[in-house]
Amino acid sequence: MDIDNYAPKKPAGPSIIPLVWTALAVGIVSIILAFVNGIAAAVFGAIGLFLGGYTMARAMKHVQAGIITMKYVWIAGIGLILSVIGFIAGWIDLVG
Repeated sequence: MDIDNYAPKKPAGPSIIPLVWTALAVGIVSIILAFVNGIAAAVFGAIGLFLGGYTMARAMKHVQAGIITMKYVWIAGIGLILSVIGFIAGWIDLVG
């Protein structure tokens, strides 16, 4: 009797590819908001920092498992960098 067939399956988490594109979109929005509203840029930048970091880490694990290619890690990294710039620009506008 094979006990592995009766073990409960681990529920799948959210797919990583939509999270990658969401991290990039939040980064772009934070850059755009840096020219419009400093508070909103800081808020979206902070959200993008958390989302971009989480997405990069998960995407790298998927790359190591051979599920996706490295380009999604790069896209999440670009979103993370844009979020950093938007957050800093928004924070400077907020403080200064």
